[in-house]
Amino acid sequence: MSSTSYKSNNEREIRKNLLLLIIINSSLLFFAIAYTTYFILTKDSPAEIKCAVKEAFGFYCPGCGGSRSLKAFLKLDFINSFILYPAIPVSAVLVLSYDIRLLLSVIKRDMRYTSNYKFYPFLLIPIVIILNYAIKNLLLYFGIDLIGDIL
Repeated sequence: MSSTSYKSNNEREIRKNLLLLIIINSSLLFFAIAYTTYFILTKDSPAEIKCAVKEAFGFYCPGCGGSRSLKAFLKLDFINSFILYPAIPVSAVLVLSYDIRLLLSVIKRDMRYTSNYKFYPFLLIPIVIILNYAIKNLLLYFGIDLIGDIL
C-alpha cells in the first residue's frame, strides 16, 4: 500500500469519526434539551407517567424506572439513577467512553483509538436491562417495591 493511499484512507476514517462524533453528540444534546424541557413544563403537574404493565398486572415491565432514572441522572443524582434503572448510567458511561475514543482519533488524527474498538461492551446494556427486570420483580414478589420506595 502506498503512502498516499494510506493517508487518504486515514483521512476518510477521520472524517467518518468526526461525522459520527457530531451525530452522537448532537443527538444526545437534542434529547437532553427535549427531555429537560418536558420536565420543566410538567414540573408543577401532579400527574405522573404510570406504567400500564404495572397498573394492569402488578409487576414491572423491562422499562419501568427509565424515565425517573433519566430525570435523576440529568439532576446528577447518579446513585438514585442507578437504583431506578441501571441501564441509563451504564449506557452513559459506554457512550462517553466511545465518544472520548472518537474525539481522540479526530484530534490526534490517529485511528488507533477507534480502529480496533469492539462494540462488545454495549452488549452489557441488554444484560443490565434483563437483570434489572428480574431483580425488581423478584423484590416486588417479596414485598419490596424498589421504585416506589425511592420516590
